[in-house]
Amino acid sequence: MDEATPTPELATAGQDATPTSEYRRTLIYSGILGLVLAAIGLTMVGVRRRGW
Repeated sequence: MDEATPTPELATAGQDATPTSEYRRTLIYSGILGLVLAAIGLTMVGVRRRGW
């Protein structure tokens, strides 16, 4: 009846260091991908306008 059940906060307390660096890396890749897509879009619009 009085058995201790692990709470999610205590179970994941030791795993804090890895996700932070992983999130940072993911955000960097996401930002770079966004910049590449924006550059491609602007280039496509520029080429179309030049053809008009």
